[in-house]
Amino acid sequence: MAFAVEGDGVGFATESYAASALYTTLASLSGALWRIRRARSLRVLLVDDDILVSMGAADMLLDLGHTVAEAQSGAHALRFLESDSQFDIVVTDYAMPGMNGFELAQRIKERHPKLPIILATGYAELPADRPIEFGHLSKPYSAKDLAAALERAVNS
Repeated sequence: MAFAVEGDGVGFATESYAASALYTTLASLSGALWRIRRARSLRVLLVDDDILVSMGAADMLLDLGHTVAEAQSGAHALRFLESDSQFDIVVTDYAMPGMNGFELAQRIKERHPKLPIILATGYAELPADRPIEFGHLSKPYSAKDLAAALERAVNS
C-alpha cells in the first residue's frame, strides 16, 4: 500500500481503494470457502458411549459443516444403519462396553463394505494380531485432526 505525504489527498484515496479491494477479495474468498465446505459436507454416524465426548465430537463435526447422527453403543449404531443407510462415514470410539468399535466396524463392513469407518481411541488397544483396515484417530483430537481423518477416509 502506498502512503502519501500529508495534505496531498492521495493517501486517503489509496487507502480507501485498498481497503475496499481487500474487503471485496475477502468476501469473495469467504463465499468460495463456504461453497467448498458445503459441497464436501458429509453425513456422519458418530458412535461413542461417553455422552460428553460424543457432544464435543458432534460439535466439531457440525463446525466443519457436516451432518451428525449420534449413537451411544454399537447396537444403537447398527439400528441406525438398518433404518437409514445414507451415511457417508462412521466415526466410532474403540473402547465401548458390549461391542467395541473394532467389532462394530467389522459388522458394518459385512453389510456396507464401501462405507468408510474411523476408529477413535485414546489407548494403544487396537488389536495387534489383526490387520486394521479402518481409519484411525488418536484421542484427544482437534477439529483439524478430525477433518484430516475424514478426508483420508473418504478419499482412500
